[in-house]
Amino acid sequence: MNDGRYGQIPQGTNPFGTAHPILILGIFVFIIPFFNYVMKWGIPGWVSGIGVGLILLGSFLTIVDG
Repeated sequence: MNDGRYGQIPQGTNPFGTAHPILILGIFVFIIPFFNYVMKWGIPGWVSGIGVGLILLGSFLTIVDG
């Protein structure tokens, strides 16, 4: 019997789940320098290192919040 609960997406949920916003920012910052190969933005490679640091910090905060 289908009582309407299956197949529905809950309203007001975060599409990233319970991931901390710093984790998502870290992933974005980590990926930005790789666009230099295509668009020649001139972003230095050490920005990717900051992204790794933000990913580690965001991962820690996600685990702590969970």
